[in-house]
Amino acid sequence: MAKIKREPFPLKHEKGDAVIKNIGLIVTGDINKPTLNKSKILVKNGLIKKIGDDKTIKDSEAETVIDANGMMVIPGLIETHAHITFHDYSAICQAMNWMENLAYCGITTLISEGLHAWGLGRYYDDPVATKANTITEATIYKRWMPGSALKVVGGALILVRGLTKQDFKEMTDAGVRLIAEIGGGGLSEPEDVMQYIKWAREFGWHVSAHASPCSIPGSSHMSPDKIVKIDPDKVAHLSGGSTPLSWDEIKEIIDKTRRDSALELSAQSNTRMALKIVEYAREKGQLDRIVMGSDQAVGLGLQWGSLWMLMAQVASMTNVPPEQVVAMATGNAARHFSRFVDMNRGIIEPGREADIVITDKPHGSAAKDFLDALKHGDVCAPALVMVDGRVVAIKGRDYQFTQRAVKINGDEKDLSTYGPNVEEYLFGSPAPRYHKWIL
Repeated sequence: MAKIKREPFPLKHEKGDAVIKNIGLIVTGDINKPTLNKSKILVKNGLIKKIGDDKTIKDSEAETVIDANGMMVIPGLIETHAHITFHDYSAICQAMNWMENLAYCGITTLISEGLHAWGLGRYYDDPVATKANTITEATIYKRWMPGSALKVVGGALILVRGLTKQDFKEMTDAGVRLIAEIGGGGLSEPEDVMQYIKWAREFGWHVSAHASPCSIPGSSHMSPDKIVKIDPDKVAHLSGGSTPLSWDEIKEIIDKTRRDSALELSAQSNTRMALKIVEYAREKGQLDRIVMGSDQAVGLGLQWGSLWMLMAQVASMTNVPPEQVVAMATGNAARHFSRFVDMNRGIIEPGREADIVITDKPHGSAAKDFLDALKHGDVCAPALVMVDGRVVAIKGRDYQFTQRAVKINGDEKDLSTYGPNVEEYLFGSPAPRYHKWIL
C-alpha cells in the first residue's frame, strides 16, 4: 500500500535553500554512525543536498548563509507520542498554540496517538463518528503545519466496536496509517481487536499498544500477555503512562515482542524505569529499538522541552553515549515509522528533508559542548531550528538560550542580549518571520 505524501501547504510552506557553515560536529541521528566530522551542509529546495567542508561547498551556493559558530548540528527531534485535537489547542490542558511551540523548541515532527477532545466517537463506542474523526485528523495534518513549522503525523484510530474492513479501506484511502495505543481507550482485549489488527496490517498500518496500567477512565491494564498477543509495532510509553508496569513485566515485554517493535520512553513517566529500559536494551544490543515521546498534552501538562529533558536524563544516568541518545529522539523514530508513513527525515544525510537544529551547551553550563552538556544532565536548547530548509526559530517560547549564537548572513542572533528588556525575550514571538529583532 502506497504511503500518503504530505499535500502541498497552501500558504507559507515554501522550501528553503541554505548553507550551514562552521559546524563543530554533526550528530547524525544514525545510532550506528552517530557523529560526522564535517563543517558544512548545503540545503537545496528543502532537502540536504551535500555534506562537506569549505572545499566542497561554497557560501555562494545559497542566499541564506548560516554560521553555526562551532556549535553542533542535530536532526529535528521526533516526538512519537502525543494526544492532539483538530487544531492547535489542548482540550485537557486548555492551552492554545502548544504544538507550534514544540517546533520552536526543536521538536519538528509529532506523531499522534489518538485524539482527545469533547464528544469524540471514541468515548461512545461509535464507529461512524470514530472513523469520521480519524479521517478528519489525518486530512487536516496532511495539509496544515502548526506554526508553519511542525510536521504532524495525524490520523490515529481508536478501536471501537462495529468497524468493518470497508471502513479500514476508506480510512486508508484518506491517509490514515495508525492504530492508536490499544489499551489507552476503546477496545483492548486481544479477542476484540485481532480482526481489526489483521485488516489494518493488510493496508500497511502501524499498530501501537499501551504498556501501562489504567491511566484514564476507559483505558485498560495491559499485561505482557495481552501485549505479546497484540504483537504491536510500537510498545507505547513502556516507561509508564505515567505509571509503569513492574520491572519483571517490562522485561518480559522487551524479551517477547518482535525485534523490530519500537520501545518507547515517555518524558512524562517513571524516570527510573526509563533508565532501566535503556540499560537493558543496551545489554541486549537493541538500542535501535528505543524511541522517545511525551504523552502530552494530557493532565501532567505541556513540556515544550520534553525530549531535551529526556535526552539529558538518559545521557547522564546510563552508560549510553550522548550521541546515541540523540539518535533515540531522531533517527530511530524516523527509521521505524518510515515503514508505514512518509518520514524522510531524522538523519543528517544527503537526500533527507532539511529538518535541522543547531544546538550548544546552555548559557553558563560547566560542560564543554552540547554532547558534554547532555552527559552532565543539562537540559539543552536550540540556537536555530530549520524545517524543510526554512529558518523557523532561534529560540523556543520562554526557553533558555545557548552559550553561542548563530549568524544569519553575517547578523549575529545573540539572545543573551535580546533587546532592551526581558519582556521581549520572555513573551515575544520566537518565530523569526515575526520578531523585529530577528528580521
